[in-house]
Amino acid sequence: MTLLETFARYATDFEETYLDDDWDRLQPYFLEDATYEVCNMPFFCTLTGRDAVFAGIKKSLDGFDRRCSRSLADPTVFKAEGNRVLVYGSIDYECEGFSTSASLWELVSFRDGAIAHIVDIYAPGQDEQYLRWLAGLSTPLDASYC
Repeated sequence: MTLLETFARYATDFEETYLDDDWDRLQPYFLEDATYEVCNMPFFCTLTGRDAVFAGIKKSLDGFDRRCSRSLADPTVFKAEGNRVLVYGSIDYECEGFSTSASLWELVSFRDGAIAHIVDIYAPGQDEQYLRWLAGLSTPLDASYC
């Protein structure tokens, strides 16, 4: 299986986990010492270790994504380079009738066929747009991972 195929399966299984919270489904995709970084947003962070990565992602999903309507756009870039998969795409959110979009690069590094490191880099200006959108809502949302 190619890295692109592995990543595509992971992405599909991630969406299933988003729906049913079964994090065991994702265990085989990640090394035990995997790391996850989020950059260029107020909720920037670095998580180390598979359990911490899963706990942080779940915290963000519970505090933000699951409290909004969420729609993923098909990636505009999806390619492998060496041991990495690069994806550029966007996510649309709606809450209280107000919507926002977030565009980002996701760089996923593999080692021994599993995810070793993920970096999400949000496009310039996304942080200000996100904060303006949040300020207009009465529903408290928390996208932080830590």
